[in-house]
Amino acid sequence: MILFTLVYTLELVQSVMVYKRQLSRYSDTAITPEYVLTIDAPAQQLRITGGLDYGISKAVEALLEANPDVVSVVLGSPGGQIYEGRGLARLFIKEQLDTYVYGECSSACATAFIGGEKRTLGPQGKLGFHQYRTDRTRYKKAVLFFDPVEEQQRDRAVFQMRGVKAGFLNTMFQRNADGIWFPSQQELLRAGVVHSLLSE
Repeated sequence: MILFTLVYTLELVQSVMVYKRQLSRYSDTAITPEYVLTIDAPAQQLRITGGLDYGISKAVEALLEANPDVVSVVLGSPGGQIYEGRGLARLFIKEQLDTYVYGECSSACATAFIGGEKRTLGPQGKLGFHQYRTDRTRYKKAVLFFDPVEEQQRDRAVFQMRGVKAGFLNTMFQRNADGIWFPSQQELLRAGVVHSLLSE
């Protein structure tokens, strides 16, 4: 398991580096980010809302460096760039941050969530999963290096590394890219995706 984790982590870092170089070359740099980052100092908590757009993992890394007392992250996002979701997961693992969801956290956001040391859902919290597809709506030029099936396998490995059960891993990408699967909170708990549920 340790060897798997080391090999996967190296591959993850390399893939994120390649992605950032290529996307910065092909994307429209004038695009305004969809995400919002805020620090709740008394709670020692980072809040991430909006789409997980290009550059968010780098922005979060800088924010965490400037706020070393942060111990947890609240996520609320319909998704975004899958590389960025994976980059956030890597950061959360590195910093041993807990993750919380009180509303919707889907697609790339669910991948970021799985990086939490302790993962918690509020009463209305839900995680959404679906097959990946190339998003050309935000980035007008085709991102030709993106292989949705390959990226699904990479994220499947992230969930496996974080202790998620095989039965869940085999179903998390069954819903097509136009739909979304929201497992029940109990399903997420039994599968090891979530560690605890808040009653209020």
